[in-house]
Amino acid sequence: MLSAQYRVAVFIAFVVVGFTCSAADLPTPLAPRAALDRSDAGCILYTCHELITVPALGVKPVPIPKIYAMTADGRAQRPFIAPGGNFGFVEARQAAFSPDYTSVVFTSNFETARSAMFTDVFKLHLATGNVVRLSGNEWSAGDVKGRGTVYGVVQMGFTEVAPSAVNIAVQGMNGQTFRLKGELANAQGQVQQGQYTYVIENVPAGKVWIKCWHSRHKGDLKFVDVSANQQNPVATMHLNEGNWLATNPSISPDGRLAAVLSQHAWFVNQPAGLAKPDDPRGVQEQGFDTLALLDLARAGQCVFMWEPTKMRGQSAKDPRLSPDGRFVAFTMGEMPAESIAIASVDSLLKGMPDVRIVAAGQKALAVGAVGCGHAAWSPDGRRLAFIRVQSDLNLNFTGNLCVVNIDGTGLAPITQVRVNQCVANPCWSSDGTQLASGLITSRRQALNALDLLTLNISSDIWILGANGANPRQLTNDGRSGEPAWGK
Repeated sequence: MLSAQYRVAVFIAFVVVGFTCSAADLPTPLAPRAALDRSDAGCILYTCHELITVPALGVKPVPIPKIYAMTADGRAQRPFIAPGGNFGFVEARQAAFSPDYTSVVFTSNFETARSAMFTDVFKLHLATGNVVRLSGNEWSAGDVKGRGTVYGVVQMGFTEVAPSAVNIAVQGMNGQTFRLKGELANAQGQVQQGQYTYVIENVPAGKVWIKCWHSRHKGDLKFVDVSANQQNPVATMHLNEGNWLATNPSISPDGRLAAVLSQHAWFVNQPAGLAKPDDPRGVQEQGFDTLALLDLARAGQCVFMWEPTKMRGQSAKDPRLSPDGRFVAFTMGEMPAESIAIASVDSLLKGMPDVRIVAAGQKALAVGAVGCGHAAWSPDGRRLAFIRVQSDLNLNFTGNLCVVNIDGTGLAPITQVRVNQCVANPCWSSDGTQLASGLITSRRQALNALDLLTLNISSDIWILGANGANPRQLTNDGRSGEPAWGK
């Protein structure tokens, strides 16, 4: 299994080396469908899971996240960034307004063949409708110093994955997707089961990334130095190594810095005898999440990565830049007893985080735990809204919305939801007088972690005063969350 240090090193590598991200505007599928409608209190963007069906495949409807918009009082609910038609399976989610409300950053897996990642951060300029990719090290047009050929092998590792369903992409190939060829044979002509070859010609010379992928947790990423007019071997890619993702973006007021959640998602096969290799119970989705800062003025170069091994084993995720861009609020620690912490951007860039806890998690072995997450800055940068989750030893949990001053004083819960509910992903109105959030409700009497995995839940957007007064439900589809409040 890859170490945390290795995962951090690989992430930093593919956002630093090689060619740079293109600033060219992307095609129309990610462009907004219409102008934003606004009420006196502004507008709200949110994630709505559309049910996409493919009758020819005979599959059940699949929930695909899209970004919707509505007025701040809940009117005019409609798709905003919601690729459809041939792009119906393209995701768009986790919208966040820039501090001046002129742009929106969000995550999507659009044209993943152009990126080293499986999911990227994008930026929409509201006045022009232009969308650009901010992460992923997409190759930009420039002088090409010759071209060469790359070749290699993909080790499948999953009997349920057809070789024809595996994609391969290389940096600098304009988003082309390539396929595997036949199974690898040794010098005696014996087929090496589960190993398939590929050959890709006309790859730009230089150090480039190359990746294979099947789905979110199945893929691999490598680097290769391509020499012009040469056959260039690539280290064997293993489909169970997983993919890299950039998610949960926020952006500084000058537009230069982005805080993101760097994710590595992969599969682990269970030990032999517990389940058959092609039994879904015999594999396990796993991931490594950490805080990262990207310099958008330098093609999304990673300028800081939180390394747990250097932070007394403490993890960091769900980062949010303050409105003035000077601080980052984030979730620190291990589930289910995480805390809300703050660190200055300067200290992170120097590699010496000046972390201070604002709301602490607690763990009681005989009872359960209290954890904190999903921090959101008030527009004036003086307060944080966050979720305080209480969980028991049976994986049941419930979570309420809290507000705290950034110095850790004045912590107060402002909701009291039922035991089968949990508030999620809060955000502030532009004047700081209201909050919006998702409210997750189990279809059972108690909310359990397994309900999230089996989608045995509903989720809708609510708004309420910053003191908890006048709660009001805005959506009623049961598939909405992740709100972002704009002017």
